[in-house]
Amino acid sequence: MSDLNLNDIISKIDLPIDWIGLREVKEKTTYRIIRDGNPQANMKNSSNGIMVEVLVDGQFGYFGSRNMDLDSILKGANKAMLQAKEAAKNPVFNFSKDARPVTKGSFDSPYLKSVDEVSPGKLNEVLLKAYNQLKVNDNIV
Repeated sequence: MSDLNLNDIISKIDLPIDWIGLREVKEKTTYRIIRDGNPQANMKNSSNGIMVEVLVDGQFGYFGSRNMDLDSILKGANKAMLQAKEAAKNPVFNFSKDARPVTKGSFDSPYLKSVDEVSPGKLNEVLLKAYNQLKVNDNIV
């Protein structure tokens, strides 16, 4: 969210809530599938979105969206608020702001090499070698 300032967005959310949190989520995945010795899938996917979490009347409400414009985030905060209010009608436990201490950070899954460092052809070669090593001969009794 290079052009959005989360603090500015939070300051524009004018709802009767006890607490709000915004979390940007970015994910990159690569699918490479070998079946019966033949490549079946070889694709990349990336997604980017925002998670809105609110606390109202001791309950949390959530809303996630791939639309990261201010209007979508405001609508999401409102939906999360309504969700929390509904949950407050039959609470199992009542939460306070202490349940969500301030945290900032990022997380990257560990890996040995970036997917961009290895060509799709090389990855398919590795998958084919693994397939051949794991291949089971059904004719052996």
